[in-house]
Amino acid sequence: MQAGVLVVSDMSHDTFVIPTLEVITAARQIAAKEGGTVTVLILGHRLSKTIQNRITQCGADRLLYIDDPVLANFNMDSLLLNVQVIAEEMSPKTILIPQSLPCHEIAPRLASRLDGAAVTLVSGIETDDTDIAWRRPCYGGKIMEVVTFSTTPVVATIAPKSFEPATKNEPRSTTVEQRTARTPPTASQLTTIKRTEIDSRFERLENADVIVAGGRGVGGASGFDTLRDIAASLGGAVGATRVACDLGWCAPDLQVGLSGRTVAPQLYLAIGISGASHHLAGCANSKVIVAVNNDPEAEIFTVAHLGVVADCLKILPLLSERLKKRTATIKT
Repeated sequence: MQAGVLVVSDMSHDTFVIPTLEVITAARQIAAKEGGTVTVLILGHRLSKTIQNRITQCGADRLLYIDDPVLANFNMDSLLLNVQVIAEEMSPKTILIPQSLPCHEIAPRLASRLDGAAVTLVSGIETDDTDIAWRRPCYGGKIMEVVTFSTTPVVATIAPKSFEPATKNEPRSTTVEQRTARTPPTASQLTTIKRTEIDSRFERLENADVIVAGGRGVGGASGFDTLRDIAASLGGAVGATRVACDLGWCAPDLQVGLSGRTVAPQLYLAIGISGASHHLAGCANSKVIVAVNNDPEAEIFTVAHLGVVADCLKILPLLSERLKKRTATIKT
């Protein structure tokens, strides 16, 4: 008998809990319809008790955690096996996972192992008396589709910022259980060569209130150095288009868009970005979009709240210098 919703917690960082809280909101919506419970699974090493406490206060009926060195680094074989064991034990109708690394890589593999269905980049859930329908972008983000499944379990990845993070709710009796990690029977073919921590000066993209994003118009890696100065002055993060990442001007994990990260900051500065649909799918929910582009017909201006038709290579140094002076004045 299948029952309840299983939420797999974000695993990209030990202190990164917001995506999990967003997924819990989606899980509670489904549980309210089906009358089931919400179980949250956390995997990692040296897990923070603060995170566990926050999750138990924000809508989880049951919390399972696996804390083991085998889960310290990204290893698909270990992560997938441990999620699979819990899913087979629970037999849930629905499994929700944040659309973030490495979580979204688990979803299709898990669905295959469980003989279920997978749906990615879910931005909304619709429920009626018989079905749960999943809303997601398709055709490069140009349209939205709504899909349903007759197969269970459904393994769905939830796009960032699609749901409000769950907050502290009414007193709830949450069961907390520690489980033992399972080790794959065969040696993994994956080896961690290097792990680089994110520059502490900058906010993680999904959390940032301000994002300064650059595209082809920035001109090169040196242009992104200027974007970093601007982001540092604003206390924000740096983002990029797929082209800029593919050209090696910045790290791939800065990519905003359908095949990158979905963000919704208070302010999104789009510098030298034309506005391809797959990029707009990742930033269209920003509260205020300011675009700088020398092409007045650029697609980015159709979503921008404020547009500047100008050469961004001339604008960037002026903006950077003005912000540095402003920051210096505030500090004094």
